Amino acid sequence: MLLSFITMRLLKIILAVIVIGFAISCLKEPKLMPKDGTTNNGGYGVPPINFGWENSKTVKLNVGITTFKTNTEKHVIAVYTQNPKFEGKLITCGTASATNNFETQFSLANIYDKVFIQEIVPGVGIYNQEVALNNSMITVKFNNANASLGKTGNIIPPQIDTDKDLVPDSVDQYPYDSTKAYNNYYPFENSKATLAFEDLWPSLGDYDMNDVVIGYKYNIVTNASNRVVQVLANYTLLATGGSFKNGFGVEFPISRSQVNELSGAGLESGQSKAVIILFNNMRNEMETYNTVTTQAISDSINYNVSFNVTNGPLLADFGLSAYNPFIWNNTNGFGRGYEVHLPNNLPTNLANVNLFGTHLDNSSLTFGRYYVSKTNEMPWALNIPAPFNYPKEKSKINEAYLKFNDWVQSCGVQSNDWYLNKSGYRNNDKIFIKP
Repeated sequence: MLLSFITMRLLKIILAVIVIGFAISCLKEPKLMPKDGTTNNGGYGVPPINFGWENSKTVKLNVGITTFKTNTEKHVIAVYTQNPKFEGKLITCGTASATNNFETQFSLANIYDKVFIQEIVPGVGIYNQEVALNNSMITVKFNNANASLGKTGNIIPPQIDTDKDLVPDSVDQYPYDSTKAYNNYYPFENSKATLAFEDLWPSLGDYDMNDVVIGYKYNIVTNASNRVVQVLANYTLLATGGSFKNGFGVEFPISRSQVNELSGAGLESGQSKAVIILFNNMRNEMETYNTVTTQAISDSINYNVSFNVTNGPLLADFGLSAYNPFIWNNTNGFGRGYEVHLPNNLPTNLANVNLFGTHLDNSSLTFGRYYVSKTNEMPWALNIPAPFNYPKEKSKINEAYLKFNDWVQSCGVQSNDWYLNKSGYRNNDKIFIKP
């Protein structure tokens, strides 16, 4: 009996030591994995659990105003990265009234920790507040008397409203069109974001993230009621470093039937949501790869796409983001079902979900997990909210961008600007620079 008691006590102690050791190991900084490129995670290091691979944050903003003369009076809310007097970039704008706050949703690079908000009162002036982005849901109140940065100027009277949409011409970006009032941008009016794809899904690639590289920007046009009425998009095919015949498309958060007057792209059949297709085979678009400096260089290919939206959603629901871009492998033996999306973005109706969980893919319809690998949940695509110099062929992204591993292993807390051209951030020998 005594021996049995001692044995049980020893087993409990051993078990406790194992549990404690495991807990301590979870707190240690993860070590880099080997860099053999195809059988592991490409040398990124072990990312923390549930790391989202996101270089941007999503912000839901609700702006209310407490001082109105009439219920029909409209004030304009404009949101910038910083004070526009100091080159702040416009993100979004819209209408607030006595009965409706201005609500919006936008993605903004993680390098920004605050926004500058203006309340523009026609015939009176502009009131300003600077707001910290310390939460994904931000509520702001203006009562004119306590705007944190005060009043900074006057709107020139009289309050002419040519198109009669109750937004005065002085603040209406479409003063002669009653169906439109405001421009809203992602990432910014004069700057593009970048999509970088690996195309070997559901197998792993070499992580040079240059099989398909596309720059893009959006202008989402809204009316005086803050509803989306038009989408204006510009895409630039920069590189086609993969050997497959990849196609490219984008899914938007509206139904297919709401799209009309589409130009510059095709509206894909068999989809419940609006999916536009820019091309079906990148090899027909770009002759060379634009990833090897010793080879001929192809010109970048520009695509201007626009469509109107019938019965459009509120901007707060449509948002300002990358939306749901994807490539697919159109090579013989693969096909339309071989979609590759940003990590944890949903597949479209035409994706072959039977491929989920095969080879090294760890997607699961049951657990709501998509397009991450079994090897430490690595992605096959990245969205960089800025122009991006992608790696050369066979140069892994973490070897080209020296702060990339810091960003991954810190769960995005450190080096969230890893993609910028700053001192000590890049190994230019590994980065493709177009001559």
